[in-house]
Formats: sequence, C-alpha cells, structure tokens
Amino acid sequence: MKTKVTLLARWLLFFSAIVPISLPAATADDSARYSGNNWNFLDSKKAIEAAAQITLDRYPDCDEATVDKKMVRVYRADGTGESQDESFVKVLTEKGKRNNRTLA
Repeated sequence: MKTKVTLLARWLLFFSAIVPISLPAATADDSARYSGNNWNFLDSKKAIEAAAQITLDRYPDCDEATVDKKMVRVYRADGTGESQDESFVKVLTEKGKRNNRTLA
C-alpha cells in the first residue's frame, strides 16, 4: 500500500511540474492566432470614400451595393478553424433597406 501511495505522489508531483510549463506555451500560441495582415480590419475611411461614389444615378438597377468585403478562413488538420467576415454595404433603395435588415 505504501508503494502505491508513493508512486501516486510521484506522478502527481511530475504532472504538477509539467502542466505549468506547458500552459504558457499554449497561451502564447493562442495570442498569435489572430495577428498578422490577414486578420486586420478593412480601412473604413477608404470604404466610406468609395461609398460616396456609389449613387442611384450611377447604378439605377441596384437596390444595394457591396462597397468592400473581406472573408478570412483558416482550417487546421484537426478539423478546427477560424473565420472572419467583414463587409461594407451601401443601401440605395427601400427594397435594399428591407433586404439588409437581418444579418445572416
């Protein structure tokens, strides 16, 4: 019985030493996941400037116009992944307003 207790104590000591060492590495990896140029947001000032050029006179058959859009997808071998969608839409008519009331 004493052997089982000391063996259990050794395993607990071993795992209590390993877990704190492995946690900072996992945390550092997680913080870098969403960094880099791919994950930056679109420039809203440029989108607003571009939206100013979109008018109903220039596009008479258009109810809404996509000014700028960005979609990022990252897939890993274990089946997990991340995604980020961003879009700027200019609504030109009442029908376009109704079509954009709900985000999907």
